[in-house]
Amino acid sequence: MQADKNAINKLASLDDMNINLKFYRNFIEIVEAGTLSQASQKTNTTQTTLTMEMKVLENKLGAKLLVRNKGKRQLELTDIGQAFYQRAKDLCYLFNNIHEEMSSIIEGSTGILRLSVSASRAQSVCRDLLIPFHDQNPRVRFEVLEGILPKLETNVLTSLTELAISNSPLQNREQFEIVHRLPEKVYAIFRPDRFSFADKESLSLEDLSQQPVSLPKGSSTIFLDSMTASGYTINCLAKSSSRSTALSWAEAGAAIAIIPRDEFDAEIPGLKYLPIDDNRFYTEKIVFKLAGKPLSPLAQRFLNFYMESYRNRKGPL
Repeated sequence: MQADKNAINKLASLDDMNINLKFYRNFIEIVEAGTLSQASQKTNTTQTTLTMEMKVLENKLGAKLLVRNKGKRQLELTDIGQAFYQRAKDLCYLFNNIHEEMSSIIEGSTGILRLSVSASRAQSVCRDLLIPFHDQNPRVRFEVLEGILPKLETNVLTSLTELAISNSPLQNREQFEIVHRLPEKVYAIFRPDRFSFADKESLSLEDLSQQPVSLPKGSSTIFLDSMTASGYTINCLAKSSSRSTALSWAEAGAAIAIIPRDEFDAEIPGLKYLPIDDNRFYTEKIVFKLAGKPLSPLAQRFLNFYMESYRNRKGPL
């Protein structure tokens, strides 16, 4: 008897959480097996150890949990034991879920991916990247913050998002790390019946001098700076926040829309699409993060997916 008491005291002196999780699981096994012998086989624990564990739990609770009626091998729950059994199952279920959830967060397969994206790119980023990424990681949720470059930079600086995808050169280069950049062709889009160079295969900045142009926000600064630096006359008829508005001017025949290839899906019937083949003017898709700060597992998982998509791409990303 003294040896049993010493063993119980030793078990009871262990860390409560370790006792609870281990003892609760074994208690559940005893209840569901019905006998100590069957629970012993299932848990690979001796009947003596299981009995001592139950005594520890009963001592801590100050109540009897299990009884064995005369002439019966089957153990029966007391009223307190029945309530404790349900709570023990809830606790073990919760712990298992927490463990799985934390493991998923650590490996980056669950959580919320927060991403800043240039407004003109949001649709293509969602279609070409986020939806395929979600197909592979169905437990991930998304928050996409759209805006112009200063807003994207602010989002990353204040940790609203970890990654940003921009179509403009960074303004505060020293504060950020560019993790990927991809030069893109820019197209002049226009009605061929309204402009004389419709028979060309590509255009230069000189071709666009004095011509009325409509510019979406993303490419407007780069285009205007390139034209000014080259000494060409600018005839900017309209600037807009979106490429769809810039294309409306082209569809009307009033202007030439200047739009990066990534920002239009299919060609609009009746419009001519010519690449601007001039090394003085190009745009880039830039993926950047805060300098010196490692990405979370989920953000890193997405970045790896992005890079793999880029390597395997069959069209623009």
